Amino acid sequence: MTKTEIINGLRQLSVDMVEIGTAIDYYYGLNPLSQHGKEMVGVGKIAEELANEMEKENDRQNNHKQERD
Repeated sequence: MTKTEIINGLRQLSVDMVEIGTAIDYYYGLNPLSQHGKEMVGVGKIAEELANEMEKENDRQNNHKQERD
């Protein structure tokens, strides 16, 4: 798996976790399971942040490599 594939996978994971977590929260409303949905949304957002940071790091590395060439 390449760095780009990891980043893309994290982005897809984020979308899926936010979507599923939101649905769990909605359908289980007052049930304690609702809290797990909220937690999934939070983790999904963390996955997106991680993907963004990894992409920035890759860009920095690529720019530095281009400057040396």
